[in-house]
Amino acid sequence: RIDGRIIIADENGLIPGDCEGNGRLNELDALCALQMSVQLIPERLGLDLDTDTTVTSRDSVLILQSAVGK
Repeated sequence: RIDGRIIIADENGLIPGDCEGNGRLNELDALCALQMSVQLIPERLGLDLDTDTTVTSRDSVLILQSAVGK
């Protein structure tokens, strides 16, 4: 038995929700999605975790939940 996880990356090698490109989700990725949702920064669909074709505050919540393991 080998414990671990599988992460599926996009065509650029980024994991879904990873705004910084560091290979893991954290609170800064959630902040990035929140900024996109209010159009402070350009939208990147790689942060659209609920796949509704736009980055919203819901995506920010999903990223934060993933970052803290919930």
